[in-house]
This record gives sequence, structure tokens and C-alpha cells, in this order.
Amino acid sequence: MEVNTLFDAIYKDKVIYSFDTKNKYGNYEYEIYSEYKEAGQKGLLKCKDCGTLVFLKAGNKKVPHFAHKDSNRFCYSDISINESEEQKRGKFILYKWLKEQYSNVYIDKKYENRRSNVSIENEKCTIVLQYIRKERSINEWNDKRKDFFKNNIKDIYFFSFKEFNPEENTSEEQFRKTVQKYSVDNIIKMLNTDSNELFMMRYIDFKDKDGQLFYSKLFFKKYDIYDVQLTLEGNINCDFEDVYKNAFEEHREIARSLYKKMLTQNRLIEEKKSKENQLRQKLNENWKTANKSYINNEIINKNYNKIEPIKENKEKLVYKKEEFIPNQEKYLNSSGFSYDELDEDFKRIVDTVFDKEWHYKGFRWVKCKRCNRYYVVKYCWSFGGLKKEAILGICNNCTVD
Repeated sequence: MEVNTLFDAIYKDKVIYSFDTKNKYGNYEYEIYSEYKEAGQKGLLKCKDCGTLVFLKAGNKKVPHFAHKDSNRFCYSDISINESEEQKRGKFILYKWLKEQYSNVYIDKKYENRRSNVSIENEKCTIVLQYIRKERSINEWNDKRKDFFKNNIKDIYFFSFKEFNPEENTSEEQFRKTVQKYSVDNIIKMLNTDSNELFMMRYIDFKDKDGQLFYSKLFFKKYDIYDVQLTLEGNINCDFEDVYKNAFEEHREIARSLYKKMLTQNRLIEEKKSKENQLRQKLNENWKTANKSYINNEIINKNYNKIEPIKENKEKLVYKKEEFIPNQEKYLNSSGFSYDELDEDFKRIVDTVFDKEWHYKGFRWVKCKRCNRYYVVKYCWSFGGLKKEAILGICNNCTVD
């Protein structure tokens, strides 16, 4: 790991930057490189913060930077200690990009308690650019932005395409939505440091009449970063807005069609739930009547192991029940049971009976397909009613979520 690295130094009473020793293509600007290299060897370069001697370090692979001649010396300028080479490369690209457009461009400049990667200053405003490789917590985002806002500074964030590539890291969707929320222009910006490509992204979202998101697609277009410009309002001057609007209209038709299908499916689901509730209610009433009669010793004939009167779709359904067992209430658990918490007898039933209803201890059971816990039907909505696939459903807890 690099230690004691920095990107600015004092030379002839002026601040110079190590990035100036290479052009945007990564080739040496030999006149500048030779001058800074020789100045460092002659002891003419000094650290901006501590005033000790520094020298230029520049190779073909790594981003050029300065280092203290006393490698054991600690200096507050050594902010790059924990920066990866990709992080440095990201700062290098942003610096070169801005230098083609503006004159007052700075690296690692500090604004009160916040330090920017790259920044530009003019009579109208100050803009800071940050290259981000790892997710930041929402609190950290808020604190940083509040500090910049307090100082009338516009902040723009560019994220590592390697870390947050949407085609590979689909799990980062919520993070990208957070990034979009905190962007000045509602656009996610990702930078590929290997190709100098800037990926501009925005979600195409549609909500239903209740405000719930039902359709979301990430739209993006890539540019060579040196082919676009940054305005002093903090926006990137390119055709992204126009192509996004066209894509939005195309997806609108897709979303409308999907919404119609959703309404039809929801109606069918509600009808199915209503039928299942009626059937479940009848079955529960029969169970309660049987158990109550047993407890009161009013059973003349204990052979009530078959309950036959329930019919649906002209098919006669028969459900076997066991005799009443004390402490049945322990199975009436709204939190359900994991597989390990089931009785051994019930485990054998679960392991051997597939695509049919489960009955155990006087109850019909359903497994929630979301949390994978087992419930009596009172706490879990089955998909298949009392027929095939009736062992699968969604419990009340997951339904709330």
C-alpha cells in the first residue's frame, strides 16, 4: 500500500499538481514531468501543509503523485493513504476533464471540515466532484451535503462502474435509487476508469393509483467523458435528457399494459381468497364443534374421523382428523414454526407428502413460500385452496410486509 502520498506541492511559491505531468490519455507531458522531477531532486518541492521536502513519483502504471522524502513523517496532507489506485485514477480523470473546460481547478482542497476530490471555483460558485468506490450510509450523505450546502458549494458524485455496474450488481438497486435522490439533476453518474466512459442513469418508474411503485427500469447511456461538458449549474451538457424522454414514453405503453394485467390478476386473487376464506371458515367451525363435543363428553360415537359435507367444483373432499389432544393451543402460534421446531411425527409427514394438504394434530397446515415457516391455516393464506399445492401460501406476517 502506498504511504505518504499527495497530489499537490509548493514550487516557486505556487501550488502545482502531480496530475499535470501526464495528459488525459496517460502519456507523459515530458517538459512538465522533467521540470517537476528535477525540482524534487534539487529539494525545491515542499509539502503545502508541513513544509518539508517532497519529490515526484511517476510510473507507467500508477497515477503520478508526490511523496515526502522522510517516509516516516506523518502529515495531514497524506489523505491518500487509504486510497486505491482506482480511486486515484478516478480523481485523475475528473481533474483532466475539468482542466479542459476551466482554469481554477483544484485537487484535494479542503472546505472547512470537508475535503473534495476535485473542485472548481469561479465568481459564480464552487463545485466539488467526488469519486466514490464504496457505498456510503445515508447519514454520511446527509452530513456531507449539509456541510457543502452551508458553504454554498454544489456537490456532484461519480461512482465506480466497476463496483456498481448495474448489469452485474443487481442487488445494488436500492443504493442506486438513493444516489439518484441525492443527485442535483436526478441522474446517477458512474465512471469507468479503464475506458474513460461516463455512464449516465435514471430510473423509469410508474406508480399505481395508490402511489405504489409497480414498474421500474434503469435507463442509461454512456459517453466518453471528454466529449461532454460540466456547466456551472452542476449539470452535464449532453443529449441524455432527450433520449431519456423518448425511452420514458416507450416504457409508458409497456407499463400501461402491465397495469391492466395486474388489475385483472388482483381481481382474480381477491375472488380466490374470498372462496378460500369461506371454505376455511366452514372447516374451522366443524373442528370447533367436534372438539367442544369431545371436551363436554357429549360424543356418543367417537368415530368422527371423517368430515364430508364440504364440496367445491363438484368434487367431494374428505379430510381425516385425529382425536382431540390436550394442549392443542400450542400449535396456534401466529409466528409459525421453523422446520427444526416441528414435532418429529409432523416432520415425517412434511418430508413424504408433496403437493397435497397436510393435517396434523387436528389442524391443516401451510408453509409460507416467503419465510419458509409452517403455520396452521388460520395464520397463512394458501394458494391452492384445499386441493393440489394447498401446502404453499403466504403467512399473515409476510402479507403485511
